[in-house]
Formats: sequence, structure tokens, C-alpha cells
Amino acid sequence: DLPPSELFNESFALEVTLERLVAKNRAYLDKLHKDSLAHVATLEQHVEAGQVNDAQRMWDKVQGAIKNADEDLKKVLHDLLTPFKPRISELIDWKNFAAAEKKKELVAQMHALIENTMHAADKSKRIKTLQEEWKKLGHSVQNDALWTQFNEAAHKAFEPCKEYFKERKSKLHSNLEERNKICTQLE
Repeated sequence: DLPPSELFNESFALEVTLERLVAKNRAYLDKLHKDSLAHVATLEQHVEAGQVNDAQRMWDKVQGAIKNADEDLKKVLHDLLTPFKPRISELIDWKNFAAAEKKKELVAQMHALIENTMHAADKSKRIKTLQEEWKKLGHSVQNDALWTQFNEAAHKAFEPCKEYFKERKSKLHSNLEERNKICTQLE
């Protein structure tokens, strides 16, 4: 329905837009390629140093790049990553094993707190410290079973602390009431 000149102008505008988008996509893919090669180099350094968390982070970044890459870049990145997969799996296995051993130690320490006669405030702080250490370890072998033991021991160890904090709250409340009575009398 359009006269030839309007149709020409619209197709020319579309061509300019398309060229701009293709150039933008090409620039994105070039940056993705460059960044991914840097991530692979960093991945290699972390794997060689045995730094499993950092290696996993780099692995994930390159995997994300593969999802966004064109077919040529996907193949290049996949070929670069393939040699690292068995080594990263081995590092993860060792990390999980080491975390499990450390968690067993934390379970034992939490059990020791159950019978410990330290002051309730100090015991509460120690329980919190052990819980924070547990969180830092991440996933491990026998994770659920160890967590159940750890959590049950933490609850048992915290029982005297609950009583202490309940008494302390009651004392604070009674002190506040007493203070208010004194203030009223002074007024």
C-alpha cells in the first residue's frame, strides 16, 4: 500500500537498525570470548593451587558464558573446560570429605558443651561460634546425619542458657518496675 519511496525509507531504516544490533551482538560476543578466556586462565590457577571454591566460581562463570555464546565460542570454551572437570570433581570430593571430618569435630565439641558448666552467656556465645563454623563449611559427606546430631546437641547445650536468659529478662523487667516505682515516688 505504501508508495515506493516510503517503503524504501522504512526498509533502509530497518537495515540500519539491524546492522547496529549485529554490531552490538558482535561486540558482546567478543567481550564474552575475551572474559571467558581470562576466566579459564584463572580457573587453571585455582585448580593448580587446590582452591576449590574459587575454581568452582570460575567454572560457573565459564558455564554461564557457554549458555550465552554462539556455536563457535561454545565449542572453544567446552574444549577448554573439559580437561578441568575431573580435577575439579576430585577437589570437590576432597573438600566434602574434609568438611565432613571437621563437622564431626564440631558435633563432638557441641556434645561437650552439654555437660560443660561454663557461664550461660559464655556457653551461648560458644554455641553461636560453633554454628557459624558449621555454616562456613558448606555441604559435606553425611551432611544430613551430621546436621541432625549437631542441631540436637546444640538444643541440649542451649537449655541452661534459655533458663538463664529467662531469669535475666525477668530480673530486668522487675528492675524496670522497681525503677518506675521509685521515679513515681520521687515525683
